[in-house]
Amino acid sequence: MEQGYADLRSALLDSNDRQQISEATTSSFARDTKGPRYDENHEGNISTLAHLVDTDLTAAIRLILDRGWTDSYENLLGEHVQRQRQAIIDLCGKHYQDFVSSVESLVNVKYDINKLKQNIRGYNELVQASGNRVITAVERLMPTRHVKQRIDHAVQVLQNCAERIDNLRIAQNQIKKKKYVQA
Repeated sequence: MEQGYADLRSALLDSNDRQQISEATTSSFARDTKGPRYDENHEGNISTLAHLVDTDLTAAIRLILDRGWTDSYENLLGEHVQRQRQAIIDLCGKHYQDFVSSVESLVNVKYDINKLKQNIRGYNELVQASGNRVITAVERLMPTRHVKQRIDHAVQVLQNCAERIDNLRIAQNQIKKKKYVQA
């Protein structure tokens, strides 16, 4: 509401307004008026009145009635009301467009989320299938690994045995040569 009065005031005020406001509030009520009074400053007085409505409504109404400005001021108020209605319609239209674009953005985000979920499910299925192939390969290779470990252990045992047999052979040769200390 205050913004509406400010718009009205800014649309109507001119450079002599402050002086006219003080004249209108002090001397206009003291004058004796009988009927409508129009002078060369009529439009300026109307703009003064717009400011007066913001500051002292009773004085503004008295000024309208004393000077016979009811028709002019009604037209002025009508124009102001039309401008305010148009401003409200424009504002609502802007916010409606913002609302529609926000809803469209949300729909796009929801679509993207669903697409992402589908991609994640697809990748999950691929990873599961790959994991199952790895598990199958590991299960197939585990017996082979156990056999390899047993073979490695057996080779190690045989190498130890071969070393000991070599040592035993050397000791027997030393005994045959009657070299007991070295044996």
